[in-house]
Amino acid sequence: MQPIDSGEAATLIAALLEGDPKRGIVDFGGPEAMTMGEAADAWLADRGVRKRIRRMPIPGRVGKALAEGVLCTDDHSGTITWGDWLRAHPKEAS
Repeated sequence: MQPIDSGEAATLIAALLEGDPKRGIVDFGGPEAMTMGEAADAWLADRGVRKRIRRMPIPGRVGKALAEGVLCTDDHSGTITWGDWLRAHPKEAS
């Protein structure tokens, strides 16, 4: 996956809405690609939670597509990394 900050996503969507009408899908994403496990590990580490995450493969075509990066794009429009986002949000909110 390629997490993107919600504020950056909103800015990109607003810019698309103000521009010329386009057909099709516009891809954009955060500055880094990672697995869901990596994102969860970072969240736990940032919050000081000492729990293990059980890794379970996703079977079938969905699992294959995820492994091939279907949730990622070459357009790294966002600039705020997952780690930056974690540090910017209070640990008490988790």
